[in-house]
Parts: sequence; C-alpha cells; structure tokens
Amino acid sequence: MDLDRFTNYYSKKMKNNLTKKKRIKTISDFFSKQTKKDISFSDEKESLAYIIQYIIEREDESEEILEELYTLLEYSYSTQNPNYVYEFKTQYTDNTLYDLVKKTFKKRLIYGDFEYELTDSIKFDSYSRIIECNLEYQEYSSDIVTGEEYKKSSGLVNIIFDMKNNKFFSSKSPNYKTHNNLVEFLSSKGFNISSIYILKRALTIKNRNFTEFSPTTLLIINLLYEKIPELGYEITLEAISFTNLDSQNVQGMKMKGTDLLEAQEILQRIHSGDEVHNLKLSLQIIDKSSGIDKYVGTTFMIDLQGKIAFIFEEDDDVRESRKREICINLQNSLMELIYDEDTIERGQNIIYKELPKPKSIQFVVSEIKKSVLELIKNSDDKIEVEKFFIENYPTSSNDK
Repeated sequence: MDLDRFTNYYSKKMKNNLTKKKRIKTISDFFSKQTKKDISFSDEKESLAYIIQYIIEREDESEEILEELYTLLEYSYSTQNPNYVYEFKTQYTDNTLYDLVKKTFKKRLIYGDFEYELTDSIKFDSYSRIIECNLEYQEYSSDIVTGEEYKKSSGLVNIIFDMKNNKFFSSKSPNYKTHNNLVEFLSSKGFNISSIYILKRALTIKNRNFTEFSPTTLLIINLLYEKIPELGYEITLEAISFTNLDSQNVQGMKMKGTDLLEAQEILQRIHSGDEVHNLKLSLQIIDKSSGIDKYVGTTFMIDLQGKIAFIFEEDDDVRESRKREICINLQNSLMELIYDEDTIERGQNIIYKELPKPKSIQFVVSEIKKSVLELIKNSDDKIEVEKFFIENYPTSSNDK
C-alpha cells in the first residue's frame, strides 16, 4: 500500500463520526508504542500529518507501516473474522511437520505482546494433509505513564498448515495483530510462510497494460466472468469499491445492490481506469458430499488492499473446509490471471462486449432530438423543436 492509497482510505474512514475518536486514539497508541513516547492527536488532520511525516522519514519501511495502519483501522472496530491466506513451503514430510508443530505449541508460549496456549489437541488429517491448531491468545500492553503491564485483549485464533495446497491459514480472530504476530513467530522458528499481496503482484499486469482499464479491474472482470464460473460457482456481486489515484481529486466509491455491473456509475468507473480494491460476493455451490446435490450459499468480501483476506459473514453456516476451498480457488485464480499473458486482452474483450461505456447525457439528448425531429413533418414545428433544444440543451445544437 502506498501513501496516496492510504490517504484516500484514511479520509473515508474518518468520515464516520461514531468511530473517529476511537480510531484516532488507536493511531496514537500505535505511534506511542513505536516511538516509546506519549503521542496524542487533537483531530484526524493532525493524526494524518503525523503519519505522512513519519512515513517520509522512514521510506524503506513505508509499505509495512501503512499496511499495519490500514489493517488496524479496518478491523479493530469490527466483529469480522478475516481469513488470511499465505503461501507455505516445507521440506519436511507430513508426519515430521506434525511433530514439529506439536513441539512448537507443546506449552504456553510468549512472543512479543502475545501469549498463546492450545485449547485442545492439535488435529492432523493425514488424508487431507492438514494440521490444525486452535489457540487462545492474550494480548498485553504497557501503560505509557506508569509502565505497568495490562491485558489489552484476548480471544481465539485458528491456524492451519495445508501441505496439499502449500497454504497457511489464519482465522477466527478479529484482532489483526494476532495473525501478524503468529506468522512472525512461526517464521522465527523456521516455518516458510509468506504473505500474498495482490496489488503488488498486479504490477506485473500494469507494466504491460496499454489499455484504458486498470490492472485490478482487468483481474476482477476475468475472475467474475471466466474463472469463477469455471470453478462451478454461481455468483452475485453485492458490493464493489473503486479508487482512482490518478484523478486530480482522488475519488473513492463503494456501491451495493443487485446487477451492479450494469449500473451506469460502475460502467463509468471501469471505463475511467479506476482501481478495484475490494468486492463482496455471494456464491452458490453444489455440495455433493451427502450423495445428494445440495445448494450451499455463502457471502464474503475479498480485500485486495493489504495482504489478501477473505471475510465471511458471521452467521455463515458453510463448513470451514468449504471456506478454505473457496479461498484457495479464488486466490490461485487471481495468481494465474496475474501471470497469464492473455489476461489483459481477454479482460478488455469482456468489457467491450459485456460492459460497454455508458452513453453521455449529450449523446442521449442528441438521440432523443433526432428521433423527435424524424416524427415531425411540419417545418414550423421542427423549427420550434430545434429552438427548444438549443435553448435548453445547447450541447445538442450541432447534432442534426
């Protein structure tokens, strides 16, 4: 995430007066911990100014700092439980890895501000090649003034090593720092886990993209029109967010509703080269596990702004294994599209065919005037109609 994108995101988040003060306090706490000083801000402008200056002075760390701030602002005031998907590589056999994971979480462990302890025995499914751990965490912090330590938060977090698909999953906890901390801890113990940043990877498309459409739009259009149907999912796009960082005044827009891709505002955003940064989908899946075809529905958001996250609805009754399957399939599809040389041309063709540029008001008025004039036979009436359009819609006066 770069500074322009973060600034746009920050401005939108600070429009919510119900959480503004809490978010500013959260940012203050973040920088107090980073600098080991008592930092406070009177309003969102002062907070943003501090962030910008802090980033300018630490250019080499800017992406990581902005990513952490983004995740902090996005998930700290939500009951959403993001499912993070990471790349995972191992040189060990499944049984050896299982023994290593058991040894790693054999007793209560402390890493950074967090303390972890297993809530039950580690599960090893040798057929699916999955190792699963349910952990209880405690997050601690120190009072800036007194230095006394106190428990800041607690909860549950679930982690899964998927050897078959070379993925690592972290979910169940709304506290994003839990996921980051666990990955840092496991990496320090030699586990090869790496985050997936779709926007960073999309630069591969950007460098060879000479169309009017943004790389992320080309990605998502390919995903929605080709990849997801190929997976056998029936989809409905429920919400989509755009940002245009190249416009003079940075524009952001989030739209909800049915038939979104047919909406004039969406079509205009697509043809203006705006970037997609998250979208909400409803999927219908045919479940054949019971021997009888059964339709299962799930709704979730794909967040592309930081490391990729799939955020499922709280009341979703879809099996966890099914959710992981969806995450793997969509994440793999996005990665395939990023490195597929035909993605740009295919996406452009889909847009031209399925999502044509909306007609301008001037064009529509001109067409109406033309149709009306063709119906009128009397020359005096035609003159009056021409006069009406000239006076009320001057942009159409040159169209005959």
